Amino acid sequence: MKMPFGKIYWINSKSGTARHIKMRQYLDSISLTDASGNEPIRFEANTGKLVPQWVDDSGRRNRLSQGEIGCYASHYILWREIAKAETETALIMEDDCRFDLPKLEAALSQPLPDFEFLNFCCFAYRKVPMVKTMVNPDIGLVKGYGYWLTHCYAVS
Repeated sequence: MKMPFGKIYWINSKSGTARHIKMRQYLDSISLTDASGNEPIRFEANTGKLVPQWVDDSGRRNRLSQGEIGCYASHYILWREIAKAETETALIMEDDCRFDLPKLEAALSQPLPDFEFLNFCCFAYRKVPMVKTMVNPDIGLVKGYGYWLTHCYAVS
């Protein structure tokens, strides 16, 4: 399946070998490619131990875990690389992302709206609804913001 994005990335930790294998098999099974026909690029996740700056989590009820810090850092570092490469659009997936293929195909049969961040999944986190704007309710496509929206999204 060809996606209308300049690049496609999937984030996977070095220690996540089983998830790496499953994601690679899944991507191969749906023949996912970017607009130029290139396969998705694996981006090595940050563990959270590799974050060079101090993280202030004093306003939170619970301390940030190394995994949460690593997840944020992984996306942030990838965004910087995308910007540096001047990639116009990119699809970013975590290594456990799975598509509802009929809905995805329906979404991609229409022109994409103008976007900076376009979410492909996740409407709530721990039963707390997320702020978002519905782009197409028939296929559940939303624009949104926030770091809980990182399972699969596109950026421009």
